[in-house]
Amino acid sequence: MTEQAHETARIEVVLALPSHCHRASVETTPAMTVAAAVAASGLDRVCFEATGRWPSAYGTYGRRINGNAAASDNARIDLLRPLEIDPKTARRDRATRARQSRAED
Repeated sequence: MTEQAHETARIEVVLALPSHCHRASVETTPAMTVAAAVAASGLDRVCFEATGRWPSAYGTYGRRINGNAAASDNARIDLLRPLEIDPKTARRDRATRARQSRAED
């Protein structure tokens, strides 16, 4: 067995909620996937307990990543939550309220 097979990497898993930001540091092996690292952090369960939903996706450096991707050393994995409201709908509602407000003035 090579020395490389025993190497471990450290990653940070982050769950940002409106009320609190949770962080967990996880030691991974080269063969560990992002999904397995997240499960090892326990933050997927924290997300479920806080929101009633499991994380909808994972991200790193501002882009989505697949749960089957290898967890790289010193990476930061963000847990992405499902949207509460569709952004297009929210924008449309704000524009409607703004028009109504101007019409009343």
